[in-house]
Amino acid sequence: MGRLINLRYLDITHVPLKEMPQGISQMKCLQFLSKVVLSDKHNDDVFKITDLAELEHPSENLCILGLENINDAMEASKANLKDKKDLTKLTLSWSYDVVDADSSQKELDVLDALRPHTSLKHLEIRSYRGTTFSNWIADDAFSNLVSISLSNCKSCCYLPPLGQLASLKDLTINGFDSVYSIGDGIDSSVPLFTCLERLHIRNMLMWKEWSFGTEAILQGGQIFPLLKELRLYNCPKLNVGLPGYLPSLERLGIFECEEMEYLLPRTQQTVTDCPVLESLLDWGWGSHSKVKELSLWNT
Repeated sequence: MGRLINLRYLDITHVPLKEMPQGISQMKCLQFLSKVVLSDKHNDDVFKITDLAELEHPSENLCILGLENINDAMEASKANLKDKKDLTKLTLSWSYDVVDADSSQKELDVLDALRPHTSLKHLEIRSYRGTTFSNWIADDAFSNLVSISLSNCKSCCYLPPLGQLASLKDLTINGFDSVYSIGDGIDSSVPLFTCLERLHIRNMLMWKEWSFGTEAILQGGQIFPLLKELRLYNCPKLNVGLPGYLPSLERLGIFECEEMEYLLPRTQQTVTDCPVLESLLDWGWGSHSKVKELSLWNT
């Protein structure tokens, strides 16, 4: 590889430590490219989460794959993600085909230990195997978070209470097989998701309802006041409508949500041959709504 005096970026994905040039692990100024893959926990010759400890200036965009290979929370904490203030986008990914965890508590402890610096703006978590999320994900300290994507966390029974994150604009929830309700654990006495503009919910096979408090709160525009785009995909058991009055909604897509007959509470609807469309008209969308795009498929 020649001399490394001016080396600033290095992609070490899949590169065994024994094949790296001597001294790289001590190069604190080294800045990684965007992805590292953790090795099998029984192999001592390839990349470990602890190898991130020496990295003082990581790439702004860091993706860590193979988190099932971390032995315990102590090992995870040695990555020192909480001290990497230049990190703005973080992806934490467990292998999709490794479903069963040794211990749900261990998974939670590892995720706790991977808490990043509060300067983080974009967070993605894939195939997490615990039953609950770490508290830091919804901590007020993460007021800089602009986007969150949570996908294929099939053992989680509840989503983290993200409603009071001050800067959150983009939220994707995908593939939670054990979630029955969205909104549990959120304090609905205060405005929620006040900056959220885009919400995509996909492949929620057991999801049935929103749980954001009383109808008065839902219809008062205190939840999702700036939401412009809402997409619901493959939520076959969802049997309620929209989560209240959405004054800023411009784009709505509902696909393969066979049990959803009404977009608003049934008390406000007139039953017709097309109750979903009728509910839109009853809501006044024909006269003063901001909605520019409507897609309904197998609904």
